[in-house]
Amino acid sequence: MLEKVFDDFMQAESDTSRKFGGTGLGLSIVKRLVELHGGTISLNSRKGQGTTVTCILPYAAGSWEQLPVPLKATGLPEKFSNLKLLVVDDEAYNRMLFRTILDRWKVRYEEASDGLKALELLKSSPFDL
Repeated sequence: MLEKVFDDFMQAESDTSRKFGGTGLGLSIVKRLVELHGGTISLNSRKGQGTTVTCILPYAAGSWEQLPVPLKATGLPEKFSNLKLLVVDDEAYNRMLFRTILDRWKVRYEEASDGLKALELLKSSPFDL
Protein backbone atom coordinates (compact mmCIF):
# COMPACT_ATOMS: atom_id res chain seq x y z
CA MET A 1 0.00 0.00 0.00
CA LEU A 2 3.02 2.34 0.28
CA GLU A 3 2.78 3.41 -3.37
CA LYS A 4 -0.96 4.20 -3.02
CA VAL A 5 -1.04 5.95 0.37
CA PHE A 6 -0.46 9.38 -1.25
CA ASP A 7 -3.48 8.93 -3.58
CA ASP A 8 -6.70 10.87 -2.96
CA PHE A 9 -9.25 9.10 -0.75
CA MET A 10 -6.86 6.23 -0.05
CA GLN A 11 -6.20 4.60 3.30
CA ALA A 12 -3.93 1.67 4.00
CA GLU A 13 -6.72 -0.41 5.53
CA SER A 14 -10.40 -0.36 4.59
CA ASP A 15 -11.64 -0.09 8.17
CA THR A 16 -9.45 2.92 9.08
CA SER A 17 -12.14 5.49 8.32
CA ARG A 18 -14.68 3.57 10.41
CA LYS A 19 -12.31 3.33 13.38
CA PHE A 20 -10.67 6.76 13.29
CA GLY A 21 -12.60 8.91 10.82
CA GLY A 22 -11.05 10.79 7.95
CA THR A 23 -11.31 10.67 4.19
CA GLY A 24 -7.84 9.62 3.11
CA LEU A 25 -6.91 13.08 1.82
CA GLY A 26 -4.28 14.07 4.39
CA LEU A 27 -1.19 12.58 2.78
CA SER A 28 -2.28 13.47 -0.75
CA ILE A 29 -2.62 17.13 0.32
CA VAL A 30 0.77 17.03 2.08
CA LYS A 31 2.38 15.53 -1.03
CA ARG A 32 0.95 18.27 -3.24
CA LEU A 33 2.14 21.01 -0.87
CA VAL A 34 5.63 19.52 -0.70
CA GLU A 35 5.80 19.22 -4.49
CA LEU A 36 4.61 22.84 -4.90
CA HIS A 37 7.71 23.81 -2.93
CA GLY A 38 9.91 21.72 -5.22
CA GLY A 39 10.38 19.01 -2.60
CA THR A 40 9.88 15.30 -2.24
CA ILE A 41 8.14 13.11 0.31
CA SER A 42 8.46 9.39 0.90
CA LEU A 43 7.62 6.92 3.58
CA ASN A 44 8.85 3.65 4.98
CA SER A 45 6.48 1.59 7.08
CA ARG A 46 6.25 -1.77 8.81
CA LYS A 47 2.90 -2.87 10.14
CA GLY A 48 2.92 -2.97 13.92
CA GLN A 49 6.35 -1.29 14.15
CA GLY A 50 5.83 2.23 12.86
CA THR A 51 6.22 4.60 9.96
CA THR A 52 8.93 7.06 8.97
CA VAL A 53 7.93 9.93 6.69
CA THR A 54 10.78 11.80 5.01
CA CYS A 55 10.10 15.23 3.57
CA ILE A 56 12.88 17.10 1.76
CA LEU A 57 12.36 20.76 0.90
CA PRO A 58 15.08 22.57 -1.11
CA TYR A 59 15.61 25.57 1.17
CA ALA A 60 18.84 26.88 2.59
CA ALA A 61 19.17 27.06 6.35
CA GLY A 62 18.78 30.53 7.75
CA SER A 63 18.31 32.39 10.98
CA TRP A 64 15.68 34.68 12.51
CA GLU A 65 18.10 37.60 12.18
CA GLN A 66 18.10 37.23 8.39
CA LEU A 67 14.36 37.82 8.11
CA PRO A 68 13.58 41.15 6.42
CA VAL A 69 10.76 42.12 8.79
CA PRO A 70 10.83 41.38 12.51
CA LEU A 71 8.26 38.80 13.54
CA LYS A 72 5.71 39.92 16.09
CA ALA A 73 2.62 38.31 17.49
CA THR A 74 -0.61 39.49 15.96
CA GLY A 75 -3.52 40.20 18.22
CA LEU A 76 -7.20 40.25 17.58
CA PRO A 77 -8.45 43.32 15.72
CA GLU A 78 -10.45 45.46 18.14
CA LYS A 79 -13.64 45.27 16.07
CA PHE A 80 -13.80 41.53 16.86
CA SER A 81 -13.21 41.76 20.59
CA ASN A 82 -16.90 42.00 21.52
CA LEU A 83 -18.17 39.22 19.28
CA LYS A 84 -19.57 35.94 20.58
CA LEU A 85 -18.51 32.98 18.45
CA LEU A 86 -19.84 29.47 17.95
CA VAL A 87 -17.14 26.95 17.09
CA VAL A 88 -18.45 23.76 15.48
CA ASP A 89 -16.07 20.96 14.59
CA ASP A 90 -16.27 17.20 14.96
CA GLU A 91 -12.52 16.89 15.61
CA ALA A 92 -11.57 17.37 19.26
CA TYR A 93 -8.08 18.51 18.28
CA ASN A 94 -9.43 21.30 16.06
CA ARG A 95 -11.68 22.51 18.88
CA MET A 96 -8.67 22.52 21.21
CA LEU A 97 -6.78 24.72 18.73
CA PHE A 98 -9.72 27.14 18.56
CA ARG A 99 -9.94 27.20 22.38
CA THR A 100 -6.23 27.98 22.64
CA ILE A 101 -6.44 30.89 20.21
CA LEU A 102 -9.76 32.30 21.41
CA ASP A 103 -8.79 32.06 25.10
CA ARG A 104 -5.55 33.90 24.35
CA TRP A 105 -7.55 36.61 22.57
CA LYS A 106 -10.11 36.65 25.43
CA VAL A 107 -12.97 36.09 22.99
CA ARG A 108 -16.36 34.82 24.19
CA TYR A 109 -17.29 31.54 22.52
CA GLU A 110 -19.07 28.25 22.88
CA GLU A 111 -18.28 25.06 21.07
CA ALA A 112 -20.16 22.11 19.65
CA SER A 113 -18.85 18.80 18.40
CA ASP A 114 -21.62 18.28 15.85
CA GLY A 115 -24.40 20.04 13.98
CA LEU A 116 -27.17 18.92 16.33
CA LYS A 117 -25.39 20.39 19.36
CA ALA A 118 -24.72 23.55 17.39
CA LEU A 119 -28.42 23.94 16.61
CA GLU A 120 -29.29 23.47 20.29
CA LEU A 121 -26.83 26.21 21.24
CA LEU A 122 -28.20 28.50 18.52
CA LYS A 123 -31.72 28.09 19.93
CA SER A 124 -30.63 29.10 23.42
CA SER A 125 -28.15 31.89 22.72
CA PRO A 126 -27.40 34.40 19.96
CA PHE A 127 -23.99 34.32 18.26
CA ASP A 128 -22.29 36.92 16.08
CA LEU A 129 -20.22 34.44 14.13
